[in-house]
Amino acid sequence: MATVLLLTSSEPGDGPAEGSVPAWVDAAALAAVFAALTVWSWGTWPDVLVDFGRELYVAWRLGEGDVLYRDVASFYGPLSPYLNGALFRVFGAGLRTLVIANLVVLAAATALLHALLRRSGAGRAAALAAAVVFLCVFAFGHMVANGSFSFVCPYAHEATHGFTLGAGALLCALRLLEAPRARWASASGLLVGLAFLTKPEGFVAGLGASLLVVLLSTLRSSVRSRAVFLIAFAGGVAAPPLLAFALLAAAMPAAEAWRGTLGSWAYLANEQLRGNWYFAWSMGLEDPPAHLAALARSGALQAALLLPLLALAWALRGRPGAARVAAAVCGSLILVGLAPFWRSRLWLQGARTLPLWTLGVLATSAAFLWRHRDGERVPTAVARTALAAFALLLLPRILLNARVYHYGFVLAAPAALLMVAALLDWIPRALEDAGAPGRVFRAGAAALLAVAVAFHLAESQSRLSVKTVEVGRGPDRFLADARGGYVNAFLAAAAARLAPGETLTVLPEGAMINYLMRRRSSVPYLTMLPSDEAQFGEDELLGALQRSPPAAVALLHRDTSEFGARYFGTDYAQRTRAWVGAHYAPELTVGDPPLRPTSLFGIALLRRRPEAAP
Repeated sequence: MATVLLLTSSEPGDGPAEGSVPAWVDAAALAAVFAALTVWSWGTWPDVLVDFGRELYVAWRLGEGDVLYRDVASFYGPLSPYLNGALFRVFGAGLRTLVIANLVVLAAATALLHALLRRSGAGRAAALAAAVVFLCVFAFGHMVANGSFSFVCPYAHEATHGFTLGAGALLCALRLLEAPRARWASASGLLVGLAFLTKPEGFVAGLGASLLVVLLSTLRSSVRSRAVFLIAFAGGVAAPPLLAFALLAAAMPAAEAWRGTLGSWAYLANEQLRGNWYFAWSMGLEDPPAHLAALARSGALQAALLLPLLALAWALRGRPGAARVAAAVCGSLILVGLAPFWRSRLWLQGARTLPLWTLGVLATSAAFLWRHRDGERVPTAVARTALAAFALLLLPRILLNARVYHYGFVLAAPAALLMVAALLDWIPRALEDAGAPGRVFRAGAAALLAVAVAFHLAESQSRLSVKTVEVGRGPDRFLADARGGYVNAFLAAAAARLAPGETLTVLPEGAMINYLMRRRSSVPYLTMLPSDEAQFGEDELLGALQRSPPAAVALLHRDTSEFGARYFGTDYAQRTRAWVGAHYAPELTVGDPPLRPTSLFGIALLRRRPEAAP
């Protein structure tokens, strides 16, 4: 959007006067919103079959003593699985255990983002509003059909853990501006090193933003002091991966331990995996012109809404009485005018411009920092610049297809919070510095944000409302959509037919069934999706079944069109499906026969043929 630099041109400062309201009120308000959203969405977070069953199964198996990468495969680093396994070992295996732990992580992430915004010069009201937007839209959002993209039951804990560690690393690095001690550089590096053991996104963002702060904080230090800080930071970064490698090497060959320590980085050169349509779509690279056109449309719409507010505020310079009336009128008119459109899915397109907003904040903050590098506002300018760098480094995976749903629930969150701070604080303050009433722009922007948040909450509610089927018992109880009824029927039927200790492998995805039955799979690979075939190769996936055939196989209906191949055994993994058909006989089917174009949903249980060779 061409006006982004103008809209983010306020000078970093300490924000407007906050009045006499004590600071604890902000924390209490955030806690109340957090509690309300927790109660509102309680028990509806995980998807009944996609993604989160893997998280539960891996934590259960590691808690029982299995070894990651040897007994259970993983595409990511070892930190999150072993943390969850330790939680299961200490507090007992159960969905509730992970939910409570994830709520604690979410509380920490919210506090970190709020603190980073305050250090970046956002006023209390704007920082509080941004944190509320984070909770409503990102943390508890349920914007897609499955429940894999929220902080409470994420598709991969490595995403939320890495994000939180990266934000924590940045906050520790910013402490160097107040207390230049090597321990803060070391603490920042340590958190970055821990993020390395999760997913690349959180690590890259945390490393880039934190290192930027460390370098800026030591510009005027002696060569010796600068070296001490950098060595402390680098030592902290290196320590967790080295320790992880040593621990893994005690249970497996060194090469395998090193590959596990690297996590996703080990597959960086895998062209088949990187070229998968799913990942190209996520980045907006499957059709760049279309995504750029969508970005342009979104930018034009935002400019059409915001530029009149700027113009009105400018026209009311020197007229405080009229400005107060205009602010009330603008806010009311926007709320009333947009009310008929509050359920329009056009609101989802609003995130398209987040890369531009972030670049605008980064450019203006960096320029101010360069011009006033000896001034008293340097710490705030450094913090805002570093937070913008952190946000920008999280965006590449969704750069041309920026969104607040799907992967955006983590990757777009800091960028969106910067936009909220700009709309509610930095732009109004820039207007006030120029003699114009910032309250006019602030009131209109607040109305726009209120309608946008209302849309996202309503969209989440519409998806949560279909979750009415109770699945699991005790600490594993949760609510699922209609698929939950099929899962319940299958669990009951399979439990009556499988002897204790018999293994069950669910294809192509469905580790939730293994977890709820507390029944091991015979192979380390918990999914056999097109992405797994690209990552490991069908020879390895099929070979694992042949080397360790399970007592039974469950074929689950799963349309994998998002990966570029629709059905397991038909559009990919044909040899694997043929091997299963030759060695296993159908025993029962719940619902429709799975993996057929005419099927709505179904799960089939196949028992190993007595005559099948090992």
